[in-house]
Parts: sequence; C-alpha cells; structure tokens
Amino acid sequence: MAMGQSPSHWPKAKRKANPGRGAPLSTEGVRSIDIHAHYYPQTYLEAIAEDGKRFDCEYHMTDQGFYTKTPAGNQGPLPTKFIDLKQRIAEMDATGVAVQAISLTTPMNYWGDAEISSSSPRRGTTARAPRISPIHAARCLPNPADALCAMSSSTT
Repeated sequence: MAMGQSPSHWPKAKRKANPGRGAPLSTEGVRSIDIHAHYYPQTYLEAIAEDGKRFDCEYHMTDQGFYTKTPAGNQGPLPTKFIDLKQRIAEMDATGVAVQAISLTTPMNYWGDAEISSSSPRRGTTARAPRISPIHAARCLPNPADALCAMSSSTT
C-alpha cells in the first residue's frame, strides 16, 4: 500500500475473499510495510550545496519546501518530510504504515565526479545506505535491495 492510501482505496475485489473460500479477510489492526520510500539525509543535501557548486548543483529551502538542481535532474518543491524523520513517522502513523524501506532518489550520486561519488559513503550521503538515528531505525530502514547493491559495489 502506498503512503497515504488505506484499504478503503483498494478495489472491492481486493477487500473481499475469493468466492467459496470463506469470509473476507479483515484489515483491522493491520499496519503495512512500505518497501519503496525516499529520503534525503541532511548531509546529502549539504553535499549538493557545498561540493555541488563546481558541477552547477544547488540545494535550497523555502517556505514551500526544498529544491535541488543538478545535471542529473531538478526536484522541487519537495516537502520537508523527505528530510525530517519526525514528520515522516507522523505521516506513517496517520496512514497506518509500520515500517518504510528508504533510499535516495533523483539525483542520487550521479551529479558529481568519481571523487564525489566515492566520498559520499564515508560522509553518510550514500544513496544506498542513508544513515538513520537509532531513534528512527526501527521504523525507517535502508532499502534491503539497495544495501545489497552497496555491499557488492564496495567489494569491486
């Protein structure tokens, strides 16, 4: 179930059991797991703002949200829930999401040179393993597929 959706948004066919197979399943008390969610660690946005200048990259915050501009793409305005995990968890609670597997999205680490891309993991800005505080770690996990990609690419 996508963030912001509830079982009431599902087609009726999904809410009812298959004919002849018993009563419909209840979704009461069930909390979903979002396996595709995005997060921008503040350190990553700071890297765009600081290191990105020589690549014509920008990051800035406004009252409407935040913006990024890179050769890999432009984003914005994006809501601060993509940066602030307290806001994210509040929305997760409001929509019944128990856990999210999170990763970066555009522009990933594709806006710099090899030096920028290889230094990102040490700075906590890797697209594949964003650093999460222990307070939020049980609710916002690095996407397992991204973590596996990071492990395989770090050994090559």
